[in-house]
Amino acid sequence: MAASRSGEILPGIVFGSLCFVWGSTWLAIKVGLGSLPPLTFAGIRFIIASGLLLTYALAKKIEFPRDKGSWRVMLFLSLTQITVPYALTFWGEQYMTAGLTSLLFATLPFFVVVFAHFMIPGEPVSAWKLMGMLVSFVGVTIIFSRELMSTSNSFWGGVAVIVGAGTAACANVVGKKYSQSINSTVNVVVQLGVGAVLLTAAGVALERGLPLNFGGTSIFAVLYLAVAGSVFGFVALYWLFTRMEVTRISLFTFITPIVAVLLGWLMLGERVDPNVAVGGSLILVGVVLVNRAPRSD
Repeated sequence: MAASRSGEILPGIVFGSLCFVWGSTWLAIKVGLGSLPPLTFAGIRFIIASGLLLTYALAKKIEFPRDKGSWRVMLFLSLTQITVPYALTFWGEQYMTAGLTSLLFATLPFFVVVFAHFMIPGEPVSAWKLMGMLVSFVGVTIIFSRELMSTSNSFWGGVAVIVGAGTAACANVVGKKYSQSINSTVNVVVQLGVGAVLLTAAGVALERGLPLNFGGTSIFAVLYLAVAGSVFGFVALYWLFTRMEVTRISLFTFITPIVAVLLGWLMLGERVDPNVAVGGSLILVGVVLVNRAPRSD
C-alpha cells in the first residue's frame, strides 16, 4: 500500500516541480531576449545544458545505444523537441507579449491528444479530455485577455509559436512511445547536444552582426534556463513519460501561465489582474476534468 501511494505521489511532485520550473522560464526567456538574439540565445542555453548532462552521463558510465533505430528516434526528437520548437518560440516571442506566447503554446495539449490517439495504444481521445482541455484553454485566454488586445502582437510570430507547439506535441508523443526502450538521460543528452549545434549554427548564419550584450541579468537567464529549464526540465519530462499518460503530462502548458503571472507579481512587481483568479480557477477545473478520464494504466 505504501509503495503504491509513493508511486502516485512522487510523479505528482515531479510534475508540480516541472510546472513551476517551466512556468518561470517564460520570464527568463523574456529577460534574455532583451540582450541576446533568439537563436544564439537558445544555442548557448543548450550548449551549457548538454555539456552538464553529458558530463554526468560519462561520470555515471551510462551506455549510449548502438542500434540505428534508437539513434534515428533521438535525432528525430532533437529536431522536433528542441531545434524547431525553440527556434520558432524564441523568434516569435520577439514580436509578441509573453502572455500571448504562453497562450498560443498552450495549444500543445490539443495536438498531443490527437497524436496520442493514433500513435499510442490506450490513450484514445475522450469527451472528458477534450472538455477539460477546452475549459483550461478558456482559463488561459481569460488570464491574458488584456494582452491579447496589444497592438505589438505579430500574426507571423503567433503562427511560429503554434507550429512550434504542434512540433513539440509530436515529439512528446514519440518520446512517450519510446521512453521504455531508450535511456532517458542519453535521450536528453543527444537532443540537447544536436539542438545546441543546429541552433548555434543557425544563429551564426542568420544573426551575424546582431549585438550580444552579456551582463549579469542575461548570464543569469541563460544559466537558469540551461540548468533548471533544460537539464532538470527534460530529464523530469522523460522520467514522467514512463509513469504517466502523455496527455496528462501535456497539461503543464495550461498550468505554467499561472506560475508565470504569479512570479511576475512576486519578483517584478507586476500588477495581477482579477482575471487571473477566474482564469486560474477554470484551468484547475479543466485539469481535474482531464484526470477524470479513464486511465489506460
